[in-house]
Amino acid sequence: EPASLPNGELGADYEVEIRVSDNVTPVNQVSISSGTLPAGLELIFVDGSDGATISGVPEETGTFTFIVSVSCFGTMVSGQTGQMEYTLIVE
Repeated sequence: EPASLPNGELGADYEVEIRVSDNVTPVNQVSISSGTLPAGLELIFVDGSDGATISGVPEETGTFTFIVSVSCFGTMVSGQTGQMEYTLIVE
């Protein structure tokens, strides 16, 4: 979650929470596996949380498509994994 990201504005603060649900074990990694965020934004994962935050101040306009990948700890087996493709428009 969320299903899509709100648009950003050049030079304006931007923050959105990416939440993981239906996981059996805790999340151990959230990263961008394909594509890039606009300059000025970063994906921040905090250990012990079920998600991450995209935040910062966009320094460029355009349409940015990227994939957020998530993995969870495993218990005697590999943990769950998932990914979601997002498109962020900065005007």
